[in-house]
Parts: sequence; structure tokens; C-alpha cells
Amino acid sequence: MLHLKRDIPEVERLTEFAEVLAKHEFGWLIHRMSLSRFLPVHKRLTIDKEKLPSQPEEIRMVLDEMGAAFVKLGQLLSLRPDLIPQEYCDEFRKLQDEVSPLPFSEIKEKVESELGHPIKEAFSYFNERAIASASVAQVHRARLKDGRDVAVKVQRPGIERTFRTDILLLRHIAELIDRHFNPKIIRAKDILDEFERYTANELDFLIEARYLDRAHHNFSSTSKIVIPTPYHDYCTRGLLVMEFIDGRKLSEVDFSKMSRRKKRIIVSRVVNAVLKMVFEDGFFHGDPHEGNVLLLERNAVAFIDFGIAGSIMPDQRIKLANLLISILNGDVDGVAISMIKLGMSRDVDIESLKVDIRSSLSKYYDVEIKEMKLSEMFKDVIRISKLHRIRLLPDMVLLGKVAVTLEGFALSIYPDYNIIKDMRPFAEGLVAERMSPSYIKRSVIKTGSELKEFITELPKEVYELVSGIESGEEHIDRLHSDMIWLRTDIIFLAKTLALVLIISSLTIASALLVNTGGKFIYGYSAISVTGFSLAALLSLVLIVTLIKENSKRY
Repeated sequence: MLHLKRDIPEVERLTEFAEVLAKHEFGWLIHRMSLSRFLPVHKRLTIDKEKLPSQPEEIRMVLDEMGAAFVKLGQLLSLRPDLIPQEYCDEFRKLQDEVSPLPFSEIKEKVESELGHPIKEAFSYFNERAIASASVAQVHRARLKDGRDVAVKVQRPGIERTFRTDILLLRHIAELIDRHFNPKIIRAKDILDEFERYTANELDFLIEARYLDRAHHNFSSTSKIVIPTPYHDYCTRGLLVMEFIDGRKLSEVDFSKMSRRKKRIIVSRVVNAVLKMVFEDGFFHGDPHEGNVLLLERNAVAFIDFGIAGSIMPDQRIKLANLLISILNGDVDGVAISMIKLGMSRDVDIESLKVDIRSSLSKYYDVEIKEMKLSEMFKDVIRISKLHRIRLLPDMVLLGKVAVTLEGFALSIYPDYNIIKDMRPFAEGLVAERMSPSYIKRSVIKTGSELKEFITELPKEVYELVSGIESGEEHIDRLHSDMIWLRTDIIFLAKTLALVLIISSLTIASALLVNTGGKFIYGYSAISVTGFSLAALLSLVLIVTLIKENSKRY
């Protein structure tokens, strides 16, 4: 039995959900999820419990009818072809987050509540007519007292409470789905946790203001890419006041009347801006569709609505770059390793994975870049990941969706455009940077620090583990003996790693100092020659040590 909280709003919402399911003939789901008790008696009797599962379109209609939180969940799922079938993703993308704007009296009350004073004290002009309206907020144009034109994003009154209630409801539904459908890759609860994180960010406009700041800073050196500046003195959790960008949405631009050269410039500008966000900044717009990009004068473009944004850490960027380059080069081993490293998985049969990669990606071999489609690559990676139960990180899947959205936009305006051609230099640049002396130096310092901590803590951790075993019952003596051997193995490994680190550091340092001043030996710096000699000697010591250890074991 479910442990439903019997607060009236949630139970009423659960009843509404059951009735919507009944309306769309989801009798089998009502039965499997034990929701029939929330229906009137006459509806319980007419439910067809044997009817086959409904089509994606019907599920989309249920989400649409249930309102804001369910629509948002559907939109999030549309970005996750690694979790749900592609036909459901395609259908859920039809969910539109567009609603009728609220009366200005309600918006005015909300703005004054957030500011803590009358609206006229902050704004000399406030347009009562919304320029955009969605389930979470609506946007109005206004002017501050100092004359700056601004866009004011106002959160709908009571929307947080509505979302909290619906998330509680969705948690109960997720529990039922996990109980009855036995998920193998990811639980419904995990999907809901991800959804709740996105929702929390989208409902806190202070977070979006920080996203705008970050993106604005990253493009501060160019006038061709514009990000609106937030005005923090007027921003709250429910109110976002930012610079008004006067431009046309790309979705409203008539490209048929534009020259090929101009179309090429605009497409390249948008695509390369997003590629910079991903490969250089590690922070990217999560939904750069044509309605969220404005065309300005002199072919400049502006990105708006940072309600959803993604982050990708430096090591993940390099793994992503390696994946792309491996696909383009036909490197099956590289693709397999990159996919595993980019995911959260265990017990992957790497040889079986390689077979599927070779079969799926062979169509890209000996093919010119201009003939490749990023969307097809992404679908292949997702399909293989699902087949081998490799769960990709949420931001990685979001990034894939961003890339596919960009490619679709680019091809619709400039059919000869190839996004992979622009993407490859960014990826190769990242890989090349990884081989630079400065990157190697940072990696050596970081590895040394981690290894020092590992070696320092290891004896204590092993001692506590062995002590715990000793204090147990006598029948685990054999395990105790094995753990002592394990302790010896780990200490040997730690010492070996330390020696390898010292050799690597000496080699790198000697290479960097090869042309420095001072005494020279055969044209090379004496310090450099000494370092190389010492590294060679230690390498010999390491080889001898490994041979001796191997002879002991075998």
C-alpha cells in the first residue's frame, strides 16, 4: 500500500490524475498502479484492465491535460532518449509550455510583493501587456527610473506551491511504477529526482540571474554575441529584471529573402557560440532553439532565457572531444572507452560493446565530413548506450540534444552547412591542450597531491579494516589472511605509483629545462641531462623491482 499523505490538495490532485487516465482509457495503468480507489464507483466498473498499453500520443495528451509540472516533466523526458524510446521523445517534444497571460492586476501585485514597494517606485514605465507567457512566468517590457529599458520576468503567483503538490503526487506515481514495472536501467524515482533539480533551478530566478552573469562574462570580449545583463538590485526568487534586447527571434525571421552569405554568417555565429560554450567555457545554454535566439543589427545574435543550462567539467570535455574524434577516425577502442568514461555504469562487456560500435559506426568510415550528420551519430551513441545499459550523465544527454537542435536549425536555413566541420577544431584543440606542458604540469601536481593523501591514509584504513576482521568470529581467519596479502599488494602498488610519478616529473622537468642556461653537455643543459639520467636510473630500478615481485608471485 502507498503511504499517501491525506492532505486534501494532494488527494484531490491524485483523484484528478486517475480521472484523466480513465478518460484516455489507461485502465491497465490504473489497475497496475492501484488508482481505482480514487475513482467514482461507476467509473471503476467500466475500466478495461486488459487493454493494451496506450500510444505515445495518448500519454502526451495526459501530460498536457494535467498541467504545468506534468508538461515540464514531459519536456524533460523528450531530452532523454537514453531513458525512454525515441518515439516517446518525439511525441513529448510537441508539448508546448505556452499559456494565456495572467491579468495585469495579479502581475502587479506579484511584482510589488517581490520588490517590497509600489511598482512605480522602481519603474517609470511598465507595459501591462505580456510579450511572452509560459506556465512558470510571463515577461513584460518596462523602463527603470534611470532610463534603462528592461525585460521583467515575473513568476506566476502560487506556482511554487502548485509544483510542490504535483511533485509529491509524481513521487507516489514513481513509487508505483518502480514497484510494478521493475526498471532495469534507471528507476522512475531517479528520473523524478533529476526533474526536481531542474524545477528547483527554474523556479529560482536568482539562479538564472547567475547563469546570465556567467554567460555574459564568457562573451564579454565580442559584440557579435550578446547576453542580457541582469540587474541584481531588482532580482528576487520570483522576479528577474534584465537588460531588454531589441531583436527578432530567429523563428520569426524570413530567411528566404536573405542572401546565402548572410545566412551562412548567422548560422556559423550561432553554432560557434554554442561550441565555445561547450568546449571552452564548460557552461552552455540548455535550449538554444530558434525562439531563444535573437537576430540583432549587423548580424549579431543574442541568447535569451537561461532557465535551463548545462555544465561540463574539464575532464568531461576532453572525454567528449575524444569520443567525437574517435568516431571520425574510426577508432572503435577509443569510442568504447569514451562512452564508458562518459557514463555511470558497471559490468560493461567491453568486447561486446566494441562489436556493436564497429557495426553501427562503420557507415562513418571513409565518408567525407560534409556527408556526416551529427543527429545520426547522437542517435547511434544513445542506442548503443541503452543496449549495454550505459547510463549517460544528464548534462551529457542535454548536450547531445543541444547539438541536434543546432544541426536542425542550421540545415533548415543553410542546407550545405555541416556542424561537425566546425565542431572538430574545438575538439582537436582540447585534445592538443591536454598534451601541453602547462596541462601536464597541473596534472602531475594534482596527481601527486592525491597520491600523497592516498599513501598517508592507506595504512590507517587497512589497519582498521584488518582490526575489524580480527575482532570477528574465528571462521573469518582465512579472510583475515587474504586481507593482509591485500594490504601488502596495495602498499606495493602505492610505492610503485610514487616511483612512476617521480620518474614522470623528472622527465617532464628535464624536457622543459633542456635549453636553459648554465653548463651544457653535448649541447644540452647539464641540469636537463642530469634529470634524464636520474629518471633512466630510477626506471631501471622500477623494472628490476617489478621483475622480482613477479617472480615472488608466480
